[in-house]
Amino acid sequence: MSDTAYSQNLVRDYQTRIAGLPHPVQPMDVQYPNWSALGHAIDYRLRLSLGGRLGPAVAAGVMLLDGTRPLRGAPARASLKALHTAGRELLATVETYLADPSSLDEKALIRLCFVAGFFEDVARTGEIRRFSMLAHATPATILDDLTGAVPEYAVTETDIHTQMRLADGPFTAFRALPASARVCGPVFTGSSDIGGADADYILDGLLLDCKATKDPRRLGREEIYQLAGYLLLDYDDQFGIHQVGLYLSRQAGLITWNAADFLRRLGASAPQPQLRARFRQHLHDAARP
Repeated sequence: MSDTAYSQNLVRDYQTRIAGLPHPVQPMDVQYPNWSALGHAIDYRLRLSLGGRLGPAVAAGVMLLDGTRPLRGAPARASLKALHTAGRELLATVETYLADPSSLDEKALIRLCFVAGFFEDVARTGEIRRFSMLAHATPATILDDLTGAVPEYAVTETDIHTQMRLADGPFTAFRALPASARVCGPVFTGSSDIGGADADYILDGLLLDCKATKDPRRLGREEIYQLAGYLLLDYDDQFGIHQVGLYLSRQAGLITWNAADFLRRLGASAPQPQLRARFRQHLHDAARP
């Protein structure tokens, strides 16, 4: 059986299990919402609700704006410095919130989470892209300017707010876990072997990836292999992952699989430690000149 056939086995299972989910919530009366930014925002907001930070990629993006490294599409150096300062304030504000959740209201949190996605994009792409909200920074730009530019559809009751209310069902049990069992933005032993990779959450051994798509039926082979890759990058079983899954935030759909069964259904017959060792060797061999 081919790799595609094996993955299609899991895709069909996924499609069957989402068939009864409700219609995904989405912004109302907005022709072209920024779906990517909204997806990052709900992921970050859920991380904060679990007591976690925004993740290493956001911090890395902030650090890249310190003006010491050239960035494609970047504004003048003085503007980069302003963005760096704004990004550091964003991270500090989140730390304050985690220590004192009464320090920010829900709309302020959503605005911060929306802006954070653009700092992560800098880390992922190595540039400030043309349509980024950071692209028009000036030397006078401050964090309030960025949060003030967040579109209203992101903070109204129809999108992130609604997704958070939906999450109260599946995430209530996750929030009740001990802090040590709630890992947000986990980085794996093997992450550096693929240029850096951090997942969304590991919750009491459940590796969970958040998908804010308005069309969940389009998810498939790529998302299945993304979960498999994360699972295998945990070379030394640091996180004790025994389940993998997808969380569809616009429907509150939680789709999970036993990790060993998940790999078997992808055609893997060896034990997980052996699969991880083979994956590690494959990546190291591929990196050799």
